[in-house]
Amino acid sequence: MIAAAIFGIALTALTAPAATILIDFGQSTTTTTATGWNNVTNAGANTVSNLVDSTGTATTFDLSIGTPAFTTTGGGISNTGTTAGPYPSTATSDFFFAFVSSTTASGAQVILSDLSASTNYSFKFYASRVGGSGTRSTTYTATGLNTGSAVLEPSGNISNVAQVDNIQPTIGNVISIDLFRTSLALNSTGTVLLGVMEITTTPAPEPGTLSLLAFAGVPMLMRRRRTRLGA
Repeated sequence: MIAAAIFGIALTALTAPAATILIDFGQSTTTTTATGWNNVTNAGANTVSNLVDSTGTATTFDLSIGTPAFTTTGGGISNTGTTAGPYPSTATSDFFFAFVSSTTASGAQVILSDLSASTNYSFKFYASRVGGSGTRSTTYTATGLNTGSAVLEPSGNISNVAQVDNIQPTIGNVISIDLFRTSLALNSTGTVLLGVMEITTTPAPEPGTLSLLAFAGVPMLMRRRRTRLGA
């Protein structure tokens, strides 16, 4: 009975519900006002404190534009996106962009801070650029205690997203997002884009929880062993 109770507690900790945070990067004249959306409207220096989740509930998480900012190399905000994407048209129709000449230097950075150390963070990145010529393949790299990257071609994009899963914050509870030019061949314009960031949080199993699971399993294994010996 004790083992079952402990196992139940551990299982509850591992299956706690996830939260979703939605962020629109774009013009101040076309913010997304639906419940649960956060808006970032300054591509040069912007901080949004206490991001809300998809239910409109405030979190402790903060977002800021890092270094380099989107405007560092002459970038900024454009309204040449699509109105038919997977998010509200006010979120998909505009985006932040930056120019970058190399494929090894970050073109722009977004920083998430005051995160939870016991949480994993998964990301979806979206951007759309309709019309114009050339390619704009962007690599989104999320860095905390671990690192993950995903690639998206915004040129002509309607529904595709780039996804990075299960990033753990640093000891200082920070995750940084850097936008890179994927390659010279795949990004002929030298621009990197960000229109929407969707963050999903899931509790990370803590060492104490894993220990509870292991402890709970010992009596079960012993009972199984006794049963086999008695057969």
